[in-house]
Amino acid sequence: TPPSLSVAAATQLLHDGKPVYSCPMHAHVLSDKEGRCPICGMDLTQITKIDDSANMPSDDKTMTMPMMESK
Repeated sequence: TPPSLSVAAATQLLHDGKPVYSCPMHAHVLSDKEGRCPICGMDLTQITKIDDSANMPSDDKTMTMPMMESK
């Protein structure tokens, strides 16, 4: 499992033209190496920009998911 980078460090690497990898499900997991997410085990994918969702999740945010209608 590669070490996680800070948003500032990842932004600097991208600015310098170096690769940065992130988990598709956990955008705050950032690395300068390929590998797997330490949270879910998914392969990290190379990204070209830092999204606002890369900030660490905080307790004051809640995630809502639409419920599927049952038939």
